[in-house]
Amino acid sequence: MKKGRILVVDDLAEVAGSVRDELTLDFDVDTATSGTEALHCFMTNRYDGLVVDVQLDAGISGLELVARIRETDPIVKVVFFSATEYSEDIRRRALDLGATFCEKPVTGDTIRAYLGMQAS
Repeated sequence: MKKGRILVVDDLAEVAGSVRDELTLDFDVDTATSGTEALHCFMTNRYDGLVVDVQLDAGISGLELVARIRETDPIVKVVFFSATEYSEDIRRRALDLGATFCEKPVTGDTIRAYLGMQAS
């Protein structure tokens, strides 16, 4: 039985697919490759957790995406991930949004631990 539904957002489809593959045994996983697409997914589905790249190529950034989502869902679990080192200000903004911040590459176990959704 699946433990919940997760949305993975990364502007690189292969990265989003790789994270999806790490989580599919335990969760229903959707992917989006832009902030706009992710916002649409979020507004039309219910998610237990989000895994969001900080830097998205087009449209809204990962931080802006989560800020918008927080307007309608203040409790969904969020993990920001990025291959780029970010300033303490960016990390603080992620924490202010109620999210956790980790660096790529990430494993399914790492994501599950950050989301508090351990596999059985």
